Amino acid sequence: MAFVVEMARGVPDEQGFASYSCAGRSWEAFLALAREFGWAPKGAVPDPQAMGWHADYMHFFKPTYEPEEWSYCKRVSDEDARGLVAALRRADGAARADEFQIEERPGPALLTDGMTEQGFKQANATPSQHLDAFATFAEGGGFAFAWDD
Repeated sequence: MAFVVEMARGVPDEQGFASYSCAGRSWEAFLALAREFGWAPKGAVPDPQAMGWHADYMHFFKPTYEPEEWSYCKRVSDEDARGLVAALRRADGAARADEFQIEERPGPALLTDGMTEQGFKQANATPSQHLDAFATFAEGGGFAFAWDD
């Protein structure tokens, strides 16, 4: 199983498409940090496109933020993305003011097929190293997420 979480909004090669990826440990850290700073998650929502790929999609769907493979991907709603960003910005502000220290959980280096140098750096960054970049991605609204396959 991959340990990189991929996120995407929109359709590849079309205007407005955006993607982001991070280590699974960073994904978990972002969600925990956001909760600690006031995010009240509503739960993941079904991805309409993935629902069309599999007739049994809803049979297996759980509204958790635990990634699945892309064919069973989930979505963070626009509302949850807004709340997530607001909480992460509060956490970042507290960390910059030395009022809070973001827990870093280093792990083994992650590498996937076709990974670029930039992708390698992003997937292996600690949460504090790319908190702002992830929050900026999430500011764009809801997005699908899944394990890199």
